[in-house]
Amino acid sequence: MATFNLINIINSYCAENNILFIPGTAAYVNLSQIIDETDFSVNNKILIADFTAQPNLVNGTVQETRYSGLLALGQAFDIEDGTVTYQSTLDETYQQKFDRRLYQLSNELVEIIGDISCENELTTENITFKLDINQFDVNADFVAATITFID
Repeated sequence: MATFNLINIINSYCAENNILFIPGTAAYVNLSQIIDETDFSVNNKILIADFTAQPNLVNGTVQETRYSGLLALGQAFDIEDGTVTYQSTLDETYQQKFDRRLYQLSNELVEIIGDISCENELTTENITFKLDINQFDVNADFVAATITFID
């Protein structure tokens, strides 16, 4: 992988897999505007990525780069056969959110991390998952991983 190219790699992965990709911190995410412009029958998953890069330089050459940060997979709508069947709401219980979205999102995020790591020969360290419900103005539910990719 080219040094400092992690965001482009994740963007390409999302484009290939019909996942809406939003890079940057939560402060830059305005999902209401994005959702108004997005066809969620195609892109009903959202991936947010926010990383810092820590290059290890030896004699002016990058020997290794550690990308530490957040990778969060979320969903605001349940889609079946291209039709919205349910929108995440504040009225759902935690268990309902887990059963409808969070369990599946957890497994999908593991798969995404594995695919990106394998395809780009990256090592992963320090992975911690957290369930974040009712995020942003659309009440999207996310599985957020703090993670370190090493190139």
